[in-house]
Amino acid sequence: MAQEVGCQLYEVCAPSPAENVREDRLMNYQFSQSLLARDPKALILFDEVEDVFPSGRDLFFFLGPQPASGSNKAWTNRLLEENPVPAIWVANSVHHVDPAFLR
Repeated sequence: MAQEVGCQLYEVCAPSPAENVREDRLMNYQFSQSLLARDPKALILFDEVEDVFPSGRDLFFFLGPQPASGSNKAWTNRLLEENPVPAIWVANSVHHVDPAFLR
C-alpha cells in the first residue's frame, strides 16, 4: 500500500522481542512521529496494537492503576488523532479496545 501511494513505510517496533511492553512501543511510536514529521513521504505502520491497549482486567495503563476513562483515555485519543505522519494501526483482535479508540 505504501508503495502504491509513493510513501516510505516505517514500522514501530519494540526494543527487543523479549521487551514488548506497551510503554516502550508507544514511546517508539511518538518518537517515530517526531523523527518523521517533516517527511511528506513517510507512513508509519504500528502492528500488533492490541498489545498496547489495556483489557478490562488490566487497569495498569501507563501510570498505574487508573480507569481507562481518565486522563489516559484523553491522552490516547490525542495520540490517535493528532499526528503529523499518517499511521496505519493493525490489530488481530479489538474486542477489548474501548469503542472511543476504534472510532
